[in-house]
Amino acid sequence: MITVSLTPYRRKHLRERLRHPGDLNPKLLPRIQCVLWRDEGRKPREIARLLAVHRTTVVEWVNLWLAQGERGLLTLHYHGNHRYLKATQEEELARKIEDGMFSRLKEIESWVESRFKVRYSTNGLGKLLKRLKLVKKVPGIVPAKADPRKQRAFLKEVPEIAARAEGVP
Repeated sequence: MITVSLTPYRRKHLRERLRHPGDLNPKLLPRIQCVLWRDEGRKPREIARLLAVHRTTVVEWVNLWLAQGERGLLTLHYHGNHRYLKATQEEELARKIEDGMFSRLKEIESWVESRFKVRYSTNGLGKLLKRLKLVKKVPGIVPAKADPRKQRAFLKEVPEIAARAEGVP
């Protein structure tokens, strides 16, 4: 069984990181809690249940702590998927969108595929636009503004409608 033995200073420091995480990624807080609980003697299975993670994840975090210390524990090794467009291509796309070249997402999909030879799904393109901080604008129906004079004139022309409309503001 792998054990963690923290010095009083290190234990206090980790508790402070939990209480005042500052700019620390919230995903890293369970890792700190895991090490503190393991230092208290809790079993990996219990820690996994309390943190709602798999037992092997607890063991991995403890091993990270033992091998690399705080720096290793508090480093996320996930870097996401690679980008399909280069930064210059993304800038060109953003300029075209901001200039109003497209009115629909399908038009953007077609343009990106023909211009850069990269195919995006509608969902993937939506995520790209969100990452580029571009808003998908959905055209909405704008109701017509009622002209009270024209309505009164219409009601005078059609008496049966006027009779039914009495009492309606």
